[in-house]
Amino acid sequence: MFKKKKVLASTATKPPYSSIVVADGANHYWRFGESSGSAIDSIGGLNGVVSGAAQRNVPGAIAGNGAIRFVDFANSGAVDTPSFTLAPPFSLEFWMKTSSIATYSMIFTNRSTAVSTNFYLASIAAGSLEYSPPTKGSVALVNNSQWHHVVLTVSGTTFQFYIDGALTNSGPSTTPSTTGAGKFGNDDFSNSAVDLTLDEFAIYPLILSSTKVAYHFSLR
Repeated sequence: MFKKKKVLASTATKPPYSSIVVADGANHYWRFGESSGSAIDSIGGLNGVVSGAAQRNVPGAIAGNGAIRFVDFANSGAVDTPSFTLAPPFSLEFWMKTSSIATYSMIFTNRSTAVSTNFYLASIAAGSLEYSPPTKGSVALVNNSQWHHVVLTVSGTTFQFYIDGALTNSGPSTTPSTTGAGKFGNDDFSNSAVDLTLDEFAIYPLILSSTKVAYHFSLR
């Protein structure tokens, strides 16, 4: 008689989240796991200067790497990067955790008092996300003090918001190219982050597909 062969369970493991971000074409990547010093852009070299009440290396969304937390202490706490151009097509990807119901809680921007119409991405009082220009929202709520994976894609004629791997809003969008110094957690208009923990922020000079967005979310 022939003996049946045992079928072994797969021992395949997920690849490191960071390796997939790099492999899928990010050109800037701040992991925010440093305990002190600069916030390192490990791909593009736009290292950020951390100032104010930002809390460093707090527990992050991805195991083995910390995050940065911004708390509104008199509009204090920010990460400032050198100037760069954010030009469609692009995708922004990051993990965030917040309980904010502030009118605006700034996540990322390259606008300033010199160029007030440049790009910004913030959480708003409704508990969802908003970016501009032009003003578009995520619809889905993110202010429940849980980690959320966020992807915003901007082609120049359309936008897509993904929350936790799922498309939550999309439509036409004529977002222009903007140039300015980057800032996380604050901006020149006192729209400071309120109870925002930010992790694994990546910028891609391309549109991440829905398949890749869902896969990235699954790697946590």
